[in-house]
Amino acid sequence: MLQRKEEECISAVSEFSTEYRGSGPNGDERWFYVSSTPSRNQNNHIIWDGIEIDITERKHAEQQLRVLNTNLETRVIERTSELSDALENLKLTQQELIQSEKLAALGALVAGVAHELNTPIGNAVTVSSTLVEAHNELLSKMECGLTRSMLNEFLSTVSEAGAMLTHNLVRAADLVHSFKQVAVDQNNHQRRRFVLEEILNEVRIIMTPALRKSHVTFKQLINNLKKDSNVTKTILDLPQDQLLKALDIPYSHPEGLFAPDTYFFAKGETDKKILTDLYRRQMKSLDEAWAKKAPN
Repeated sequence: MLQRKEEECISAVSEFSTEYRGSGPNGDERWFYVSSTPSRNQNNHIIWDGIEIDITERKHAEQQLRVLNTNLETRVIERTSELSDALENLKLTQQELIQSEKLAALGALVAGVAHELNTPIGNAVTVSSTLVEAHNELLSKMECGLTRSMLNEFLSTVSEAGAMLTHNLVRAADLVHSFKQVAVDQNNHQRRRFVLEEILNEVRIIMTPALRKSHVTFKQLINNLKKDSNVTKTILDLPQDQLLKALDIPYSHPEGLFAPDTYFFAKGETDKKILTDLYRRQMKSLDEAWAKKAPN
């Protein structure tokens, strides 16, 4: 290789420079840099004028730098792969957290709807039991002789019970329909036409258990009962202490004693019975909560 370069430089009389590997004075392998320019003397002989430098240390440093760059590239690739895996794991964890939050929200929603359904279905069961009792009572009276007043009383009971059954079962059906529709809308990203009033009503029905957690004062409860024309008023106008005494409640302050819940009652039911039922329901809830409380 050196010989060929020398011949090319001689023919062109141009500068000659190159790096080559050779042996040093001790016979060890060394790297050299040669730079020389050929010229002819008076006798037409070729004369080389140049330098030769030992560049072994530089070659070793370049080799170390190449190895370092190769190792660095390998580490970058490995680190990039690790970061990609970590990012994928983070995305999976994020999706799992979102799914867990959705399931938790769905669980709370289902519990609220189940609680909400319990009232109309419970009332429907009570009314149906009343109908069965009225029917059995009518059969027994028929054996002794049925009068017009007995028949009218039975028909009145059936009419009122039918109205209450219809009201409670429609309420339960509305809850189930609203729950299904809201659940579908939450998991369906397709656009559809809808009536805003219907959507708002469905959401209101579903969110009623959560909204009911807001505090309702005793004064608001009394005012609501006073405004309801279906309630027979007997004690609502009494002073607060006398009203509590009329209900046989051994407390001097009414706040927190009455369950802030939806309550279905028959037309004409007295305010005393409604307040008594709400008080008993609240006491039952407090007793159950206290029973679940861990001992100190």
